[in-house]
Amino acid sequence: MKSDQAQERKTGAEGKRGALQIDPLSMCPPLGAIYASQGIHACMPHSHGASGCCRFQRMELGRHFQKTIRVASSLLKESSAIFGGEKDCISAVGNVFRLYAPDMLALHSTCLSETIGDDLQWLASKADVPSGKHLVVVSTPGYVGSHLTGYADLLSAVVGQVVREPRNRNDSLCLMPGLLNPSDVAELKRYAAPFFDTVITFPDVCGVLDVKTPRDVKSYCPGGTSCDAIETLAESGAVIALGRECTFDAASALCELGRIDRRASLPIPVGIEATDEWMGRLRAFSGREVPKSFGEERQRTIDVLMKVYPIFFGCRAAVSCDADLSVSLVSFLAGVGIVPVYVATGRGGSRFVDDVSRALARYGLEGTVLAESDRYDLERFLERHEVDVIIGGSREKIVAARRGIPLMRIGFPVSDRPLCGLWPIVGYRGCLNLLRSVADILLHHRESRIDPENLAIARYF
Repeated sequence: MKSDQAQERKTGAEGKRGALQIDPLSMCPPLGAIYASQGIHACMPHSHGASGCCRFQRMELGRHFQKTIRVASSLLKESSAIFGGEKDCISAVGNVFRLYAPDMLALHSTCLSETIGDDLQWLASKADVPSGKHLVVVSTPGYVGSHLTGYADLLSAVVGQVVREPRNRNDSLCLMPGLLNPSDVAELKRYAAPFFDTVITFPDVCGVLDVKTPRDVKSYCPGGTSCDAIETLAESGAVIALGRECTFDAASALCELGRIDRRASLPIPVGIEATDEWMGRLRAFSGREVPKSFGEERQRTIDVLMKVYPIFFGCRAAVSCDADLSVSLVSFLAGVGIVPVYVATGRGGSRFVDDVSRALARYGLEGTVLAESDRYDLERFLERHEVDVIIGGSREKIVAARRGIPLMRIGFPVSDRPLCGLWPIVGYRGCLNLLRSVADILLHHRESRIDPENLAIARYF
């Protein structure tokens, strides 16, 4: 399907609507940096900006995970916008180390601190950092990139500022899962465990964002990747990074630092095809055979797919998710008979359109693919094209309700379905969960349009 969307949006040489966005799809980079820092044990994220910025990020993450998210802030005031926030930041960093004793303090910038020109590297050199502790600084202006950008930039900063030169080589796997829910990270670790004796997940949000926050402000959740483990990442025998936007740069820097030859950058393993590729790399890098139990899971998933395929065949979907997740979802949907006629993300980076277009082309499909989009674009598309299901986060529910189209909630943020993130979407088990969710949503929507008198005799298979 050829899109006329680009023609409608043309206002300049690049065919974009200029600086105007209506209901943006992406969160800002500081949120991604905070999310990534949660996967490091005893790490305190520190927002160098005004209090409102910090509160917004905490609110979004807290609503998604249904828990308290701790974030420190420099609490810049009006005077800081004129005279700079250096003194406030140096004082705040010292107070955080004294009061909360983190193993690592992840200091990230915001729109305000970037605009007034505060130099975080200089601030870090002046801060009082206790011996054996780490202060990592990263630039995350809210007007550059998305939350995936902030996630990626923090990982790159940690690799560049904490990981040491390799002293020897071990046979461990460094797994970079990307921006996923704890249930998905746990599933990825389950798949990797039989192939490697040691798997270092960086970052690892398991045991952090899926458990209760300790009451003691000086206590940290038990999970997360330790700083000691992070320091030795360059000694890993293999590196697998999932999701190009989130992990590609950090993985490349790590492999260059450690001169690691066994490395792979893969899409998030959503669906049978992507999971097969993920399992193949684990097998190739480790030299071990795939456990029989995984083969049984794969066969069970295929059997279920054959049962629900008649429900899916010919259905049309609009995908509005993170860039990394959207790329994987396109392959999954096309593989089960659903046509992704519209795929959009907010600030998806230069590779997004090419990656999605290639995924569609493998199945002989074409669609509207937008990398700098918003929910206004989505609604305009739905006014002119029929779609059977929208796949996106909680904020897509307004558009879905207006158009009378069912919404399958996935990705980030999902704030109105507290149990959504408990079920993984990666791997063969995750594929089963997705098949069930999509089938239930489509069948429920079809049933809702049938008269009650005829519902008892309605057939769907």
